[in-house]
Amino acid sequence: MSGNMTGSEYFDLNAILCEEASIPVQFNLDIPANLASLLDAPAGSRDVKEMPYWLVQEVGARGFVTATMPKSFGKKVQNKLKADAMSVPLGSNCPHYYELGMKLAIMDQGEDGQDLVQALSSAFSHRVRGILDRFQNTEDRNAMKYLNSLTTSEQRIYSSAQLSLRHHATWKRRGMETIEHAPIVRMTKRTRH
Repeated sequence: MSGNMTGSEYFDLNAILCEEASIPVQFNLDIPANLASLLDAPAGSRDVKEMPYWLVQEVGARGFVTATMPKSFGKKVQNKLKADAMSVPLGSNCPHYYELGMKLAIMDQGEDGQDLVQALSSAFSHRVRGILDRFQNTEDRNAMKYLNSLTTSEQRIYSSAQLSLRHHATWKRRGMETIEHAPIVRMTKRTRH
């Protein structure tokens, strides 16, 4: 587990799974014989391998490896996201695409990292609009295929939209209790008197 996880992320299953994603690395030192079998690499080589993000962070901080940007976050994919964000199946590439992308951008700190942040934020806003539009305006017979192309964040938004729509329909049919003030509103009314 990464030492950079905040307290709220420490027990968050999605944060843990995000950090399990493989990142390509180039070794800066020859691989010792006792580690070669663990890393599935020939001893004495510096071959490019993949490691989980959490491990790359730890050994990269010590200068043993240099991380490279995974292809799913590269310039080609960023350009595709800018052209038509909905056509890129991000969930198939990486279920925690946005979360990992932000972690990679922070790790990069250069112009490539800034470009990645811009591409991610633009793609997220376009895709969320598309998800909500598709949800509200179509009868989706291929919902499972569509849901599999979404990231976990987008799937949560889709599920929240479904729940909100159900609650709204119930409310319109008068199936819910009367609308009440939120507890914070009740508290402010008491303090005014």
